[in-house]
Amino acid sequence: ISGNDELDDMLHLFNRMGRQLKESQDVLKKEVSEHQTAAESLRKANIILSDALVKLKRAQTQVVDSARLSALSQAAHGIEHSFNNTLTPILGLSDFLLAYPENLKDHNALTDHLRTINSAVKKAREQIDRMVEFFRPAKDLRSMPVNLNELIEQTIRTTRRAWMDRPREKGSSINVETRLEQIPVIEADQTSLCEVITSLLINA
Repeated sequence: ISGNDELDDMLHLFNRMGRQLKESQDVLKKEVSEHQTAAESLRKANIILSDALVKLKRAQTQVVDSARLSALSQAAHGIEHSFNNTLTPILGLSDFLLAYPENLKDHNALTDHLRTINSAVKKAREQIDRMVEFFRPAKDLRSMPVNLNELIEQTIRTTRRAWMDRPREKGSSINVETRLEQIPVIEADQTSLCEVITSLLINA
């Protein structure tokens, strides 16, 4: 349109507004595209992170299980050694009485033998109870009154095969010194504490 200055100016204004609007739309589309790309990258990063977290938790569980199995293995060797020592007088005296039944007529000697066997059986029962408690699954954790001094001494005896007998067979001498003081009984999970003390002994 020509010859009409106001209309011509208005058309130029609309054309300029149209161009600005198109430019704004182009900018907006670009920003939306960039946001979508960023969102997609973030989504992929979250997937990778979640997968890494799952693997990390799985690896952590395996490490804990491995440490637990190692502690249980060391304790099992110690318990086996201690249990064999407990069974020795039972087997020895019973074999002796079976081989020489005339000794059954000696009442005093027989009473002494029976007392020794009875004491060994009670000790074996205590060891079995400790074994059951020690090998109780971790998911069954429960608190109970625990005497730390007794637990430490018991664990030292149980793991003796690992820290004393085996090194001695290789020519090494290892002693464990305890400086236990009188402390109150605590509420704790005895099995977990026993595993901790076992790990400290073996690693040391």
